[in-house]
Formats: sequence, structure tokens, C-alpha cells
Amino acid sequence: TPIPREERAKRLEGAFARLAGMQQARGGYGLWAADNPYEAWLSAYVTGFLQDARDAGFAVPEAQLARSLDNLTEQFQRSPGQQMTPPKEVRRNDKGYVADYREAEVLRLAHQRFAEAAHAGYILAREQKAPLATLRTLHDKHRASALSPLPLVQLSLALKLMGDQTRAQAALDDAMARPYGYQPDDAGWGPWLGDYGSRIRDRAMAYALLLRHQVAHDKRENLLFDLADDFRQRSHYSTQERLALFLAVQAATQGAGKDDRWKTTLTVGPKADAW
Repeated sequence: TPIPREERAKRLEGAFARLAGMQQARGGYGLWAADNPYEAWLSAYVTGFLQDARDAGFAVPEAQLARSLDNLTEQFQRSPGQQMTPPKEVRRNDKGYVADYREAEVLRLAHQRFAEAAHAGYILAREQKAPLATLRTLHDKHRASALSPLPLVQLSLALKLMGDQTRAQAALDDAMARPYGYQPDDAGWGPWLGDYGSRIRDRAMAYALLLRHQVAHDKRENLLFDLADDFRQRSHYSTQERLALFLAVQAATQGAGKDDRWKTTLTVGPKADAW
């Protein structure tokens, strides 16, 4: 049964109050409380939630959102100097796993820093506040660090929103060819990349964002085929995965579904999958 808007507004007011208690003095967020260490990915995630609530017509505390955006702006402007260069050649064993733990950690950290910056850039670009020079630096010098299509989609959308269509298309082309993680994985989880993501979360969120911004690509629907393959591997999903899947379905159906189950058939060329 759909929740009435008045009840949703009450729940959101409670969420805003709880988040305010987790917001640090400079506008960022700790994972469990304000006195926890600053979390870059979480700060972008919370700010995006506040934007979504505002855009849906709910009363978001203006000062809280403004402080969140100010923090992201400060962190984003410093992000090019915080990027890492991943190794060009990685030693792997006969199963395809990275042989040296230190190399795996460099790959993970390089991705995490790039992903945090790309996410912040996208959130700021929604407000037309992302410095274009910083976006271009991330694109031109650091996008090879991405170990998932999602941050490349976020960077592409940020560039598009800020007016650089050429780089936006290049980043999107890169995203559509980018696998998830640095290790082979048969269950859809992938290695820990520092942001509670997974192959399923990142593909679903990338698809939802592309539909939200009405961005077409001849390989966009491949994200759904890949997701269908992942569904065959396991049936348990994390909170982040369930949210991303919900947003992907909502974007694909424009919120048309009324039942708790839905079916659709996707056909691209000779290949089809029934969901």
C-alpha cells in the first residue's frame, strides 16, 4: 500500500534531523555520528539524498543542504591533488587474482579516490557548481583509475551538465566498456572498493542515472543484461543494492508499477531477457 505523502514527509523530517546530528562542523558526515572520521563517499551520498528530497517537493533544511554542498565544493577542488596512479601492469596468479596485496590496495585506493571525486562532481553539477577545470582534470588524467562503470557515468553526467559534451561522451563510452573490480568474481559482489558498492549496485545505479538524465547510448541496455546475469548468481542483496535496483526499476518504468512484482522483456538485437 503506498504511503501517503504526509507520512512520507514526517519520515523525511525524522531523517533530516538524524542526519543533522551526523553532520560535522565543516558540512561533511561521519558514518555513525558527527565525531566519527569524515567519509567522502558518504558525504556525497547524503547530499544527493537531500537534493532528491528537495526535487521531489519536500521541505529540506536549507542550511543543512548548503553546508553539505559547501563541504563537497571544498573537497572537490582539492581532489585532483589527492588522486593516485594505479600500476600499469599488475601481477596475477593463474586464477586471475592480483598476486601482490600491496598492488591490490593501490588499485582499490586509486579507484576509491577517483570515485569519491566523480560522485562529488556529479552532485555539484546538479547545482551548476562543479568547477569545469577540475572535472576536466579528473577526466583527462585520472579516469583510468575507475574500477567500475558508475564513477565514469557520474563524471560523464557532471561534464554534460557543466557543458563539456565532448568529454562527457568519451567518459560515457569508457563507462560502457568498464568492468567492475580488479578480481574475477562469480557472485556479483566483487572486491571491497571502499563505498559499500558491488557489481549489482554500480550497474543498477549507473542505469538509473542515465535514464534520470535521459542519456542514450547504444550499450546502455547492456547494463540490464549484465544485471540479469548477476541475478542468476545469488538472491540476497545489500541495502545499497536494493536501493539502486529500486531506482533503476523506477527510472525504467517511470514509476508506473503498482504491484510488488513486475515483469518486462528487454530485447536488443537478437538477444532477449525476461525479468
